[in-house]
Amino acid sequence: KERSRYDRLVERLKHRGPDDRIHASWKQIGARTGRTSCAEPNLQNVPRDDEIRACYIPGQGNIFLDLDYNQIEPRVLAALCRDERLLEAFRQKLDLYCWIASELLDISIEEIDSDGWERKWGKITLLATMYGQQAQSLAKSMSKAAGRHVSEEEAAEHLIKFHDLFPGVAEWSDRQRALVKRGPYVKSKSGKIYREDYGEATTIRGRKRLVRAYHWKAPMEILNAPVQGSAADAAKETLAVLYETQEESGGAFLVNFIHDEFLVECPDNPESITKAKQWLFNAALKGLESALGDVPPGITEDDIVVSDHWTKQKKERLIEDDTEED
Repeated sequence: KERSRYDRLVERLKHRGPDDRIHASWKQIGARTGRTSCAEPNLQNVPRDDEIRACYIPGQGNIFLDLDYNQIEPRVLAALCRDERLLEAFRQKLDLYCWIASELLDISIEEIDSDGWERKWGKITLLATMYGQQAQSLAKSMSKAAGRHVSEEEAAEHLIKFHDLFPGVAEWSDRQRALVKRGPYVKSKSGKIYREDYGEATTIRGRKRLVRAYHWKAPMEILNAPVQGSAADAAKETLAVLYETQEESGGAFLVNFIHDEFLVECPDNPESITKAKQWLFNAALKGLESALGDVPPGITEDDIVVSDHWTKQKKERLIEDDTEED
């Protein structure tokens, strides 16, 4: 597996241009939800571990700035469903998944280990509800997280309790599912006959998408489309603002974009870094506000990571006037 990852890294070098940089091909609507896609090579599919990403470095005399949205899809869900308890959690800046776990397990949030299985349960239960996952699949995810067997019955009870705790989420989910209409029977390329149901989903900003899928998958698609699509709309608004305000960047420029993460390169000096951070943060904030409305965006300028290689891990600052503790 490790060999394969490094082979793919070397493969990307074949796409170097005359400037000795890797240039990929981008499609603005490359995915059905409205997300961008990337190919030749796919720079949106680089492993997240620091060892691999450390191989990506800025040009000589430059430095990287990295910023990603914080829990963008749960925030979009809150904007869509207007569940008051979910909104209040974001207003109070709680660790969302720890808080959900504490509510589901009836224990105090102080008892939840941020790296423990309880927090993972909080996250996967929210995502299961958000994307229409059923008890059978949720049970497998819960079992893996907890290191013990979780039955379908236990997972189903977990989902029921989540819906009771967050009625706004449950009501929104029901409304979305009701948009699915029974479709015709069609034949797949393999010759299999199946029913293709359909429905129209709308993002927060009003972009519509006609969902067509297997009858068993259509409800999941109709839930996923407005959440992931609204997050994509926010990201594209950020990209547009970055372009429109380029003169405020301090010489910085965008080098990669991974759905909700923005990688910027700028001259390695205090003045340029300060201007680039403001430029990047302001654009990200405007993008989030365009989709989230009054839901707290969950980012600050301090969330921007400055490093001599591509990383999301905050380390000791590389410039003396912008120090940060490990």
